[in-house]
Amino acid sequence: MVETSMQQLRSQALTLDEIVDTWLPARVGALDNMLWVLELSDQFGKGAAVRLHIKDGPTFSSSLQLLSDPMIAAGYVHARALLEFIGISAKNGALIEVQRRRTSDLAIEHYVVGEASWTR
Repeated sequence: MVETSMQQLRSQALTLDEIVDTWLPARVGALDNMLWVLELSDQFGKGAAVRLHIKDGPTFSSSLQLLSDPMIAAGYVHARALLEFIGISAKNGALIEVQRRRTSDLAIEHYVVGEASWTR
């Protein structure tokens, strides 16, 4: 199978293989990153000094907060995308079932595996 980049996925309809092989792992990976940086923040505090070294390149020094804030924000965005993919949304602070989908939405019910499919 040809490796699909996230950039390619933005411009075309996704196959089930692309959802399973690329889209879902990228979303779940962002959640893993968020949990990891939250654990670091709890353990060391957001003000802890960090040093980022890029192989054969520069070293950057800052605080953990510079790393943690965008990773946490990205984690929430990816969590929302995953919830919407499985048909969960929010209204007035409560979780609800997504009532309408656009044809361009990634939705679990748009995919069939063998004879199994997801319907609402």
